[in-house]
Amino acid sequence: MMIWGYGPGIFGTYGWGGIIMGLSMMAIPILGGIFLFRYFQERREEPPAWKSALEALRKRYARGEITEEEYQKIKSDIIKSEFENSLHSH
Repeated sequence: MMIWGYGPGIFGTYGWGGIIMGLSMMAIPILGGIFLFRYFQERREEPPAWKSALEALRKRYARGEITEEEYQKIKSDIIKSEFENSLHSH
């Protein structure tokens, strides 16, 4: 029995092999897309710790938790610490 030009039988000329091949041809791009999405999600870099520390310091100063003198001292300590760490790591 011919169904709409797909050959004999309900599964066409290739039978179950055609179904499996068709499903795998759909699965490959889907799985590839999932892999690429997860790969680039994992590669997203975290900001360096000293940048996060400076941001937290700015927020404390903005909320009035610390004075300008304390802000400047802590900021210079963070920058000095980062500079020393970069010298030791290279």
